[in-house]
Parts: sequence; C-alpha cells; structure tokens
Amino acid sequence: MSTRATRGSTRKRDEPAGHMEGKHGDDLDNVTGGASEFEAFVREQFKKLLEGQKELQDEVRALEDNMEKNVQLLEARMERMEKKMEASETTQRESAKQIKSITQRLKATEQAVEEFQTKCNKLERFSRRNNVRIIGRKVQKGENCVSTVEKILEDKFGLDHIKIERAHPDGPRNSDSDGVPQHILFKLNSYADKVSIMKVARRKLQDESYYFTDDLTVTDLQEKRKWMEKVRHAYKEGKKYRFYNGYWRDGHGKVVSFD
Repeated sequence: MSTRATRGSTRKRDEPAGHMEGKHGDDLDNVTGGASEFEAFVREQFKKLLEGQKELQDEVRALEDNMEKNVQLLEARMERMEKKMEASETTQRESAKQIKSITQRLKATEQAVEEFQTKCNKLERFSRRNNVRIIGRKVQKGENCVSTVEKILEDKFGLDHIKIERAHPDGPRNSDSDGVPQHILFKLNSYADKVSIMKVARRKLQDESYYFTDDLTVTDLQEKRKWMEKVRHAYKEGKKYRFYNGYWRDGHGKVVSFD
C-alpha cells in the first residue's frame, strides 16, 4: 500500500512544471478575458448612460427654453392686457364723466323746456281768458255766430249790453258726420262779463242741449280730463269743483289734489 502511494506520489512530483503552469495560465487568461469583457460592458453601459443623460439634459434645456419663451410670451400678453385694461378704465372714466355731463345738461335742458312750456301755456291761457266755447249746438251754414251769441245772451241770460269782440265756428268741418257739431267760439271784450256769465251758465242753460265752457289750452284740457271721474264722484257727494287757471279748485279757489 505504501509502495503504490509512494509511486503515485512520485509521478505527481515527477510531472513537468510546464504542464502545471499551462493549466494555471489558461485559468488566468480566462479570468483576464472575462474581466476585459465586463469592463467593456461596463464602459458601454456607462457610455450609454452618459449619452442618455446628455439627451435628457438636452431635453431639459429645451423644455426650460420653451418654458422661458412661454413665460416671456405670457408676461408680454399680461402686459398688453394690463395696458388695455388701463386704457379701458381710462376710457370708462372719461365716458362716465361725459355721461354725467350730458345727463346734467339734459336735465337742465328738460327743466328749461318744462319752464318754457309752462310760460307758453300761461301766455296762451291769458290770450284765451276772455273766450267761451258753446258745445253741442249745431252751426248752420252761413250762420252769423256773433248774432247767435248775442241772442243767446239776451234770451237765456237777460243780457243785452254785452260786447262780443268776435265769434266763429271752431273745430273740424267734417265733425258733424261723427255726430259732434263744431263749437262756437266767441270772445268777450270784458273778462268781468265772462266771469259773470260763467257763474250762472250751468243754471241758465240746464234745459238746453248745449252748454258754455272755458276755452282751454291743450295742456289745461288734458289736466281737466285727467280728473273728470273723481270730480263726478265728488259732485255726487255734494262737493262742487271748478276748473280754471290749470287746476280743479273748490268754492274758495283752493287747488284740489286728487293724488
């Protein structure tokens, strides 16, 4: 047993050194080659990583550039909008001032027109103060209205001394076709005569189909008609009102308010 072991040991010891070195050299080459491949792989991956990082950086820079441009555009738009808003506010303030000025002038003009209309109405009312209208009596063709008025005053009022300045038909000529005859408008020389006649006219003409009334301006006539229903209602309650100088008045001449 010991001899075989010795022989085996001898063979192992007697093997050429080159044989052993060859085996170890192959193993080292394998290790060295694997390391080189790994290094190449690592370098390749690192290179790709660097390239990817560079692309990413380029994209980030591009995004930053775009964002900066967008921010600049947005700031420019906001600046333009602010300028437009400032201009619009300035325009609105100026328009508001103009509107206020126009409104004030319009109000002053309306007031002036109203005052002018009031004055004109008073002047027209004064020019009509001696006039009386006969409503409801048909005017015959060719009739002398002055003679007609004088006869009515003499027959119904017992007045034969009243001076009539003029008398004539008044109103549309075709009013008879509507069942409404033309008025007879006459003017007295004396306002005192008119007052005395109008005070008793309702009683003196109560049995006639016509009646006497004041010659009102358009404005006064509108005011009179506006409250006619209330005046009729008041008359049924025993209150008697008369319209003159633009207002309904009681027996003492005090203006009556229906509001």
